[in-house]
Amino acid sequence: MNWRIFLLVFLLPVLAFGQDPPVQTIPPGDDKIEVLPKGKEAPYSGQLFDNPTALRWANWLQQYKMRLKADVEQEQKVCKARVGYHEKLITIEEERNKAVEKDLRERLTRAETARLAAEQEARNPPWYKTRTFGIVVGVVGASAIFGVSVYAVDQLRK
Repeated sequence: MNWRIFLLVFLLPVLAFGQDPPVQTIPPGDDKIEVLPKGKEAPYSGQLFDNPTALRWANWLQQYKMRLKADVEQEQKVCKARVGYHEKLITIEEERNKAVEKDLRERLTRAETARLAAEQEARNPPWYKTRTFGIVVGVVGASAIFGVSVYAVDQLRK
């Protein structure tokens, strides 16, 4: 029971923070590989590794497996995060596009309504904007000015 508690206490911080298990250090030194032919106190032909070299190779293989798994998981997380980012970006752009499109449609509707109203007014102007009304006002105004002028001149002669 005590070993379980020790294991839990020892591994809990690593698991809680999502950290990878610590990588073991490889003993330093040059690799020593010697050829060992069959018949020389060895049951097979092959190469003989001294203990530090064998330990380095074993650690390298073990760490390679851990590193490969960790790197694949890391890249999958990065790819998932990138895909999520791009999906959010696309969603934001789609929402923005909808808002801009709605605004442009409203502006186009207002512009078309104003254009149609202007065309309608040009085809059927109100009575006070017609050419006939302008001519009549001009003739009446000119006649009034002429009449007032004649009256004024006539009053000055008397």
